Amino acid sequence: NIWVFCGHEQCFAPAAGEFKRGQCWLKYQEDPSNPHVNMRGEYGEAYRRTHPTAPEMVQWTAGSVVGAGQEVGNGTWSSRSHWKLSRRSLAAMV
Repeated sequence: NIWVFCGHEQCFAPAAGEFKRGQCWLKYQEDPSNPHVNMRGEYGEAYRRTHPTAPEMVQWTAGSVVGAGQEVGNGTWSSRSHWKLSRRSLAAMV
């Protein structure tokens, strides 16, 4: 009920592997109307210091599949969100 798509020639991810245009991950979450978010917006400077190949912005596009008329919120930070994002990205979650 959650999908993540790479629309760039390559998409950065802090996981092992190479991620290229057209890759799509399908995931399951208990409440897709309030998705758990790992990263969004800008990667912070501290994050890019520890991940030097990271671009300035998250490259992935994601969405939720929900029932007709059901609204999707801005999400809540997942357990992986301790990765150092910029303050601007964190503020966008509110």
